[in-house]
Amino acid sequence: MQNQSLNKKAYSYIRFSTPEQSKGDSLRRQTKLAVDYALANGLQLQDISFKDLGISAWDGSNFEVGALSAFLAAVKDGFIPSDSYLLVESLDRISRLKARAAAAILGDICDLGISVVTLNDNKVYTKDSLDNDFAFIMAVLIFVRANEESNVKSDRLKFAWDKKRGEAVSSKKPMTKLIPAWLRVADGKIVKNDRRVRIIRFIFAKFLAGVGYASIASLLNEKGIKPWQHGKFWHRSYIKKILQNPTVIGHFTPHVMRRDGHKKTRIPLETIVDYFPAIIDEDVFYRVQAMFTTVLSKSTKQANIFAMLAKCPLCKSTLTRKSYGTHEKSGSPALICTNARAKAGCDFKPLKIEPLEHFFIKYITPILNHTPSTLFVEQQRYKELSALIYHIDMQLSNLSKALAINFSESLSNTVFELESEKKAMQKEREHIEFVMYESSADIIQRRRSDVINYFKNYDGNAAAANLYLKSMINAIYFDREYCEIVWKNGHSTFEHYVVYDNLINIDVDVETFW
Repeated sequence: MQNQSLNKKAYSYIRFSTPEQSKGDSLRRQTKLAVDYALANGLQLQDISFKDLGISAWDGSNFEVGALSAFLAAVKDGFIPSDSYLLVESLDRISRLKARAAAAILGDICDLGISVVTLNDNKVYTKDSLDNDFAFIMAVLIFVRANEESNVKSDRLKFAWDKKRGEAVSSKKPMTKLIPAWLRVADGKIVKNDRRVRIIRFIFAKFLAGVGYASIASLLNEKGIKPWQHGKFWHRSYIKKILQNPTVIGHFTPHVMRRDGHKKTRIPLETIVDYFPAIIDEDVFYRVQAMFTTVLSKSTKQANIFAMLAKCPLCKSTLTRKSYGTHEKSGSPALICTNARAKAGCDFKPLKIEPLEHFFIKYITPILNHTPSTLFVEQQRYKELSALIYHIDMQLSNLSKALAINFSESLSNTVFELESEKKAMQKEREHIEFVMYESSADIIQRRRSDVINYFKNYDGNAAAANLYLKSMINAIYFDREYCEIVWKNGHSTFEHYVVYDNLINIDVDVETFW
């Protein structure tokens, strides 16, 4: 190879997935391999190297937005000669995507004229070599193994965090060293920082007394009290964050990370009560949250408490508010189906809003008492899916090893079938996770209490009432004798008006309405 590569330029590509790996040997090892290979094969290793440090190849970030994408752009723009060499430790540094997508990335690089060298086995991949079926299949098998290793690591990590969450619930054992600034860890337990706790209580007391965020921050700065964050002074944004933080009453909500392509989303799990030492009484905390709701509702105009909740039982479209009758003889406002109003095939008749609002306000407690919780069968299905996914991962790992030794089309087909099954199971499990969270007794009871307490002293603020209803309800399908309530956890219940009261008059004179 030395004669063919003499004086040709080479560029090293170095990647590792987590920032913590920069403290280890990975960077030095990958750099040394590139230097040694270039010297041994007569390549001119360029001073510029391409590094994706702490960038994942499992989701393709390095290829889409990382240094690898910058390398390809430089080749396409002519800044890097097309007959250059790209030196990588192994193919999994380039990609850990599914084998088909990973192989496509390798093919894209080689199609530009670049020779890709894997330093762990001294193999050279070019456009011509990838046209060799055996060489291409071996590359695909390496990508299959890399992807499955990432999946297994991900599930193992998830299992470890599930175990930590379980210990946090059962014994309040800290899951991480990250805790609120007014607490500290001593002898493996979370304890209060008394000085900072006094500051937090001062902030809550002032806010309840009517002092605003900016004024509270000014008071702390005037007293010479230093903030415990990186800033030199207290700011209104941090005061507000403290006032809205449920950790002050001991609540902790763990999250899991969900990937959707390159997008990462933090999904909240069930709140762990009493995980942290409470430093503020729950009554004080929820009074403060009610004050936030009042402030929000003043700037948010809602004409009725069912805004964006009321749905048509016939066509499932939104029911909106509209006044009916002539200007001189206008009656009470009504809920009307948007499709019916547009004469788009729905014949739903308008319903008066006021009797329906009265019904919900008066009977909110028994209505909310019907909120369904997670069924035992859903919990069992979640455990079953987790076990099945684990076993599929083990099967895929074994099949990948078998394919690396002796390629078989039937085994390859089995791999694709198992991957499809796993994807479907993961999607079902994620849905069940959401349902279980929204159906947990703790979540339902806390939200139910908040809503009931608000409606006990309902002051006619439709916007605030709407926010409270939305905390528990996704949709309400209003019919003439009953309504179907779709709760946040996806379950439904039916409420018949006559069960609570005499038949309420919700019919509208359609002739005057139109």
